[in-house]
Amino acid sequence: MMQLASRQTGYRLALAALLGLAFAMPAQADSDKAMELAEEHNADWNRHFNHGDAGPLAELYAEDALVSPANGEVIRGREAIHELFKSYIDGGLHNHRLTVVRADGSGDWFYEVAEWRATGAPERGVMPLYKGIVTIIFRRQDNGDWLIQSHTWNQEPDSAT
Repeated sequence: MMQLASRQTGYRLALAALLGLAFAMPAQADSDKAMELAEEHNADWNRHFNHGDAGPLAELYAEDALVSPANGEVIRGREAIHELFKSYIDGGLHNHRLTVVRADGSGDWFYEVAEWRATGAPERGVMPLYKGIVTIIFRRQDNGDWLIQSHTWNQEPDSAT
C-alpha cells in the first residue's frame, strides 16, 4: 500500500513538472520572439535615424504614439515625433545605437528595455557621447505591422561631457 501511494505521488510530481514545462515553453517562445522583433525594429530605427530620415523614422510610430525624451516632456502623435527627431538629426546627433537588454510580450503587445548611445556634433574638437536606457512599447496593428506606441528614455547626467 505504501509503495502505491509513493508511486502515485511520483506520477503526480512528474505530471506537475511536465505541465510546468508546457506552460513555460510558450513564455520562453514569446520572449524569444519579442527579442527578435526588438532587434529587427532597432535596426530599422537606427538606420533611419543615422541616415537622417526623420520621415520614415516617424512612420515606425503609431499615429497616437507618445514619446517622452530625457527632458521629461511628453510628445504626442506622429507629426510631433517627426519634428522631435528631425531636430535631433539637424542638431548633429548621429551614430545612434540600441542594444536590447530585455524584451518580452504577449499577444498584440511587446516591450523592450535597451541601452542607447549616440554621438553629437563636435564641440571644441570633442565628439560628445550621449547614452542612457530606453523603454519602448510596441503594438501589433490590424494589418499585422508592429508600431511603437510609447517610447521613453533617460540620459546619463554626464554622458555628453
